[in-house]
Amino acid sequence: MRTREATYTDYGFKKGEEKQLKQYCLDLELPDKLLLLQCAHECNPMVEDDLFYSLSKGVAFQVLARKGIDQNYKCHADVYGYKRKTLALFRSALQACGRYPF
Repeated sequence: MRTREATYTDYGFKKGEEKQLKQYCLDLELPDKLLLLQCAHECNPMVEDDLFYSLSKGVAFQVLARKGIDQNYKCHADVYGYKRKTLALFRSALQACGRYPF
C-alpha cells in the first residue's frame, strides 16, 4: 500500500487516538521533540522539517503551501500520508520507550 493511501486504521490506531497524539505533539518537551523529528526523518528525509513543523505547531498543509514548500510534494494526499506515517512511527517509538501516554 502506498503511504498516501494508508489510513490511521491501517497503522493500528484506535478511533480518536490520532487526535490525542496530535494534541500531545503540540506540547512536547525536548526529548520527545527530538524523537518526533527523528520519526519525521525516517518517514521522508526530504520533507522532515515540514512534517515536524506541521505536527509540532498544528499547521495545516494549506499554510505550508503558502510558504512555497508545496513543490516538495506531489499533492496534498502525500503530505497527509507522510503525517499519518510519522505519527505512527512516533507512537511506536514512544511505546518502545515506555512513554506512550494513551
